[in-house]
Amino acid sequence: ARAPPPPPPLAPWPTPRYRLNLTPREQPTSGPLLMASEFVASFGPALSLAPVEVEDLRAALLHRRPSHLLAELHSALLRPLLDAAADAAGAAGGSERDAWRGCRVEEDVRLMPRSALRGGAWPEAARWLLLRWLAAGRGGAAAAAADAPLEEASELLRATEHHQLPLRAKTALLAWLVDEAAASAAIREQLQRNVEGRSGVLEKERERRREEKEK
Repeated sequence: ARAPPPPPPLAPWPTPRYRLNLTPREQPTSGPLLMASEFVASFGPALSLAPVEVEDLRAALLHRRPSHLLAELHSALLRPLLDAAADAAGAAGGSERDAWRGCRVEEDVRLMPRSALRGGAWPEAARWLLLRWLAAGRGGAAAAAADAPLEEASELLRATEHHQLPLRAKTALLAWLVDEAAASAAIREQLQRNVEGRSGVLEKERERRREEKEK
């Protein structure tokens, strides 16, 4: 008897298709936009943020005027990071102002961290944090290449309003803030509450099943 024929080869993996209304050149920014929208949907309560539709986020980032949505989103992401910088300075015996020393911004470093979020100054606060993060360095060519968009964003923010930045710089900054906020104490506490809540639900379910067996 003849052996059965080999199975036909699988079709090649389909090329990813983007459904966001962006030009082909801007399509690589779809990932950060989706990530930011999903992050806010999952952890918005911990940051006092309402969910943000990815289409609304796309439109706000493409808009060439100041956006209330972006100001609210970036300020909420910045708060836990600014608080962490102030706490670190306090633990070292310094003040909130000490949190900004060593930053490659010179005379620009004038405001206390929390006050930087008032009066529409959140882009300056974001740049301060970004410069400190870049100055810390992670080493290696791969890290330098990955940080290139952030280096560009920090340099552009020196003399350009955030709403006038190119989309790639805006999304690079937003993606970095999401990554940093995801590691903040506020999000860790939210994750811990989620775990405890899940454990409570599972315990109630086990208790219900035990009661049903005993009947």
